[in-house]
Amino acid sequence: HTPFGHAGERVLNELCSFGFRHNEQSVRVVEFLEKERAGLNLTWEVRDGIRCHTGDIMPSTLEGQIVRFADKIAYINHDIEDAVRGGVISEEDLPGECSDILGRTPSIRINNMIVNIIENSFDNSAVQMSREFLEATARL
Repeated sequence: HTPFGHAGERVLNELCSFGFRHNEQSVRVVEFLEKERAGLNLTWEVRDGIRCHTGDIMPSTLEGQIVRFADKIAYINHDIEDAVRGGVISEEDLPGECSDILGRTPSIRINNMIVNIIENSFDNSAVQMSREFLEATARL
């Protein structure tokens, strides 16, 4: 990620005439800038996960789909933890229906989200969450 997270990305996007997307910059770093400009020998699946972990471009690989969900689970729960730690909100301020579905603590939410993805992806050709969990996650 860029310095100062997504806020830093927004500022860089405004300053750069060609725009700035941290996921595209990350792919550029691993493909061209690392190892004294030789790049890293990463598979298509790893690069797909880096490029598509956020934004409008959907991943084309199962690995990329997993990374996209992992990123979403991480940032939602870390943002909530940061807001609670900063005294901006308390866990009780979260929508009750979301807590009923996802869980009432960060560790329970993370576990339930992962289990839901596993249960809904098993024997499927895509990595997915149930509609109920997706909607509750989006509300948070």
